[in-house]
Amino acid sequence: MESNVGQSNIDVVKRYLQAANNKDIKTMDSLLADDFVGYGPSYTDSIDKQSALRNWSIISQDYYDEVHVSDPMMIAARLESGAHPGDWIAAWSQVRLTYKDTARRPVTIYANVLYRVENGKIAMLRRFYNEADIQRQSGFNPIQVK
Repeated sequence: MESNVGQSNIDVVKRYLQAANNKDIKTMDSLLADDFVGYGPSYTDSIDKQSALRNWSIISQDYYDEVHVSDPMMIAARLESGAHPGDWIAAWSQVRLTYKDTARRPVTIYANVLYRVENGKIAMLRRFYNEADIQRQSGFNPIQVK
């Protein structure tokens, strides 16, 4: 991949993450393709652009005090074949969630997200993180070991 194309796609993802950190729905909207689809973290999870923006608006305003995505490590790659060819950015970052409900402890996780960027917009993403770790850090322990 040409380095300038890869870097411009990395810049798109960085702007998107900064907008998410700042709860800037308008900028997030401008960086998602109209036919955007997001997948994960669970196998059957999927979401379209409008639902993703609406959900982020609600949870970032009503549920989280802060969501901070640390400066992620990113790499650009072009997939020439397969189910989803195109220009991809792989990002690995630490995410800290602080809740408005101060009775809940902050949570820190590692997140891996793959972004497909087309024409300067995020067309698809696949996110992976440990949901059980979030529950454990939040004090939920479904398995009681004796």
